[in-house]
Order: sequence, then structure tokens, then C-alpha cells
Amino acid sequence: MRRLAVIVLPLTLAACGSTSPHPGPRSHATSPRPRPAIRILAPSPGRTLTAQRVGSRLHAVARLRGSAAPGQQLAFRGGCGRSRCGGLTFADSHGRWRARIVLVTARSRRTVRLAVA
Repeated sequence: MRRLAVIVLPLTLAACGSTSPHPGPRSHATSPRPRPAIRILAPSPGRTLTAQRVGSRLHAVARLRGSAAPGQQLAFRGGCGRSRCGGLTFADSHGRWRARIVLVTARSRRTVRLAVA
């Protein structure tokens, strides 16, 4: 059985908003609280997953879980060479999220870099 190393890199998100050339009325409301950072709780960074050989590549299933702002959309993708591996998920009302991704190594490689944003 082969092993596939997964490197998990959490990325920060920038909030998108519209900018208007005409500022609206000023209010004395408090500033909004900053969003919590995206956290990846599993798999841990550098974790090795069991993979199956398919042709000249290795395939492994990663079960991701973490936390973010409640209702936040998260995109994840793996550096799987020419194969596409990635998807979308949403944090629940408590900020917890889960996802499953099939990772595929590029030919003659043994690692896949995984990013969540």
C-alpha cells in the first residue's frame, strides 16, 4: 500500500464589498465584528493518507473538517496535476464545516498540496 502526503495550507479571505462614488449617510453604529479565520481541524498539516495506485498515479480520499464564520462558503482545491480535484462547502450555523475530496497525484509525484479558502 502506498502513502500520499497531504500538506494543508489555510488561506485567509478578504471580504468583498461594493464601493460607491457617493458615500451614504453616516451612522454612529458600531463597526462590524471581524470574521473568524478559517480553521482546518482535520487532516492535520503534513498528515499522511493511505492511497491506492491507479496507473502511474496515487489516489486518496481526504475528509476535511474545520471552522469558519457561520454560513461562510469555502472553496477547496488540491494540486492534483492535470486532474481536477476540489469543491465547495458551507459552514453551518455554528461555523462548522466538513468536506470530502478525492486527491490524485500528478505523474511520478507522491504529494498533493491542499488549499482551503
